[in-house]
Amino acid sequence: MNNIRNLILVLLALWACTPKDEVLTTDPNAKLRFSTDSVIFDTVFAEIKNITKRIRVFNPSENAVNVSRVTLAGGSSSPYTIIVNGDETDQAKDVEIRGNDSIYVLVTVQVEASGQNLPFLVEDSILFVTNGNMQQIYLRSWGQDAIYYENYLLGEGNNFPPEELHWTPDLPIVIVNSVGVDTAQTLVIDPGTKVYLDGRSTFFVWGTIKVMGTENEPVTFCGSRLEEEFDNQPGQWGNSGFQAGIWLLDPSNNNEINWAVIKNGTSGVQIGNVYDANRPDITITNTIIKNMTLDGIVSYGGTCTGSNLLITNCGRYGIGAFLGGTWDLRHITVASYGFDFSRQEDPSIFVTDWFPDSTGIPGSNEINPMNFYMRNSIAWGNIQDEFISSFLGVGNGFDASFNFLKVTDKDAQNELELLGNIVSSNTDTLQFVDPEEYDYRLDTLSPAQNVGDQGIAIPPQDLNGDPRNDGKPDMGAYERGDG
Repeated sequence: MNNIRNLILVLLALWACTPKDEVLTTDPNAKLRFSTDSVIFDTVFAEIKNITKRIRVFNPSENAVNVSRVTLAGGSSSPYTIIVNGDETDQAKDVEIRGNDSIYVLVTVQVEASGQNLPFLVEDSILFVTNGNMQQIYLRSWGQDAIYYENYLLGEGNNFPPEELHWTPDLPIVIVNSVGVDTAQTLVIDPGTKVYLDGRSTFFVWGTIKVMGTENEPVTFCGSRLEEEFDNQPGQWGNSGFQAGIWLLDPSNNNEINWAVIKNGTSGVQIGNVYDANRPDITITNTIIKNMTLDGIVSYGGTCTGSNLLITNCGRYGIGAFLGGTWDLRHITVASYGFDFSRQEDPSIFVTDWFPDSTGIPGSNEINPMNFYMRNSIAWGNIQDEFISSFLGVGNGFDASFNFLKVTDKDAQNELELLGNIVSSNTDTLQFVDPEEYDYRLDTLSPAQNVGDQGIAIPPQDLNGDPRNDGKPDMGAYERGDG
């Protein structure tokens, strides 16, 4: 009898020594609190497992509680998955939360295709049962069907006619782990088509690409993360190890991009490679390239014809023209400020006829002739020199006139001014409307108004579709007009 009494006393002593926050309560008033009452996923692509979101679950009681069930209302058929205490499941049992403590519940979603173009609503809820109380957090997503290409070469094995292939806006195009356009294959992308690429993807082109957007229905290339916080985040695609976005490779030719938005990658368009035998060519018009961790357009001896271009927020070059080549640029705005990410000390536009060590001989430079023409354009930003040219060879053609350029080097300033350029070293001189909000129209007092060369073939409309017909062209991609 004494032994039983002593055992009870020991157990009572141990219980008395147990910290209060570890003592379980069965009080039905001990309810949980949550960091949110609903989890909303932005539009997610069908068949792709999307991002994980976190919910913090608080126990405000002084004592511990046992959550007898954490479960998805939809059970095993739910498109959602929860992770509780590291285990991925549709139901967890007997989850203990100490007093005044919390746990995290992670949730992700993978929706099934609906067979329709329009986004569709996907709903469920997470149920928490504690001491007989049931609480819930609502889950909502908008699913979107898409056409998927994973590690795919268009035209390989005669899967498509050798003449041409169309992508249409009927469904978004989602590229997983890169896509390529094979030699002799022409890919035509119709107005309004949206192309989404995951972080590992580069768009390789050995054949020909023709992006045929319109003013009201541009073609879009961007990352596959659709949440609002990724709207303007660089580096979301083109990370396949090559750090290129749309990459034109030998023997690609006759490429066109018209009315497109290319954003949030590593590089927008890369023309050629250092070692190409045949240098690709492209005509780019009425296009915005923005938010690139590296370059907007970079070329190695290729040919680029461009007009009505806005290239902005590039971590390295807006335009990098290496190893010579042929350039014809009219009414373009290249400007980078690094508002949301760090810029390197590389200019918005860099023009050169050489590239280091491309011959394979250490310390040597390959040199190819450069023919560079630029009119009525702007090179601007927040570093000292936003336009730099460097030539090692002879016989280059260089005609950069009637442009607005940010340059601090006095010798370069003098040379550029002799060509009819307006040159300044003051970042505030040019006066865009609001570059931090991507508004690169000229402000009312901007000195870049009405000073462009009237004697060249001028695009009849600007990047907003406004006419350039007053005989006094503004510099850059946007025409302010009389407004």
